[in-house]
Amino acid sequence: MSQTLETYFGIFISVSAVLLIIVSVFLIKWLIELSKLTSNITDITTVIKSDLEPTVKELQETLKSVNAIMKEADKNVANFKGIATKVLGASSIALTGLKGLTGSFWKGMAAGFKFFKK
Repeated sequence: MSQTLETYFGIFISVSAVLLIIVSVFLIKWLIELSKLTSNITDITTVIKSDLEPTVKELQETLKSVNAIMKEADKNVANFKGIATKVLGASSIALTGLKGLTGSFWKGMAAGFKFFKK
């Protein structure tokens, strides 16, 4: 019985050693690939950073230009609004006088239609 136990124990140790070697080889390969991956990620971030900085600077300049255009447009709209207010203010005074005349005209037209309708 002791002979079979020693045989089984020897097989167990041999299989365990082979499995440990196989797992170690895969672990070493995995660590090498992980090292390559981190190196590639570092390279990618460096490239992105170097390409992104000029783009951000250009975007800032574009936004400054757009902001200047918007300020100029606001100023022009305010000027137009002032001119339109002056023009409409003068015309509204004239239209106020005409409003009474047009109101009377429409009342007269309605009275005429009522007269001829009977």
